[in-house]
Amino acid sequence: MSRTVRVISIIRFTLALIIFTSCQKKQFNNLDDISQFLSDPTNGLTRQKSINGFDLNVKYIPAEFLALKDISKSGTVQEYDSLILEYQKGIYFILNISPSEHKGRGDVMLEGISSYPEYHERFVNLSFHASEMITLSCHSYIEPIQPILSTVIHSYGLTENRQIMFAFENSQDFNQCETVLIEFDDKEFGTGISNYSFSWNDIENFPSSRVNPKL
Repeated sequence: MSRTVRVISIIRFTLALIIFTSCQKKQFNNLDDISQFLSDPTNGLTRQKSINGFDLNVKYIPAEFLALKDISKSGTVQEYDSLILEYQKGIYFILNISPSEHKGRGDVMLEGISSYPEYHERFVNLSFHASEMITLSCHSYIEPIQPILSTVIHSYGLTENRQIMFAFENSQDFNQCETVLIEFDDKEFGTGISNYSFSWNDIENFPSSRVNPKL
């Protein structure tokens, strides 16, 4: 074998090894692994804006994350698969509201609040009426729809931010969409109307095969 042929063979082997290695993606062994993937802006599943001293972050949450969160350590593969099928009936996003770092104003729930009745009103509005402040749409295919469920993840003063999970009814119509739009019409913090666009392809292509429930 000539020197040239050997060099070409080595180059081909090296390229094949690089391609093979790049295809060996790290598995998601726990919720933290999935959270890191979802929070990486390059994966297209999180959007953030800073408005009037607040950081607003909207993140897509896949069915696999919710199923993995619900399943117990003693759960079975069948139970996990059953939860996946149930959660796939919806489309889920989490809205995170926090004070901008340069403001440093403490608990976001207290912003603009001067009395307990005002705090209680905000608490009630976010707990029971948050679904009236947000919609999901897809250009001409799907008119803006409101969530079928919203849940506030209260921290009871332990963190400055608040998170609200929204569940929208899934539909085959979404398969016609190139992008979907989340619109948040803020009634509590004075940030106004903000929009967050997601590629439906990014949502559909969440690498579910990499989720390892360790059941």
